[in-house]
Amino acid sequence: MALTQTTVRFKISADGIVSEEVIGVACNACELTTKNIEENLGEVSGREYKSDYYDPCPIDKAQIVAQAE
Repeated sequence: MALTQTTVRFKISADGIVSEEVIGVACNACELTTKNIEENLGEVSGREYKSDYYDPCPIDKAQIVAQAE
């Protein structure tokens, strides 16, 4: 399995609204990547999924364990 770079880009507006964009992951890995960050930032008011979210998930042990938690 080839390693890819994952990037999380944050934008903070003048009124304090934080938006994030996850780049370089497929399927629900974006949610797994940002779960702890979102829990510490506060309430998530919404999500917009990019087409990568709907790509098939590669099955690997780490992802199965993360989903079980």
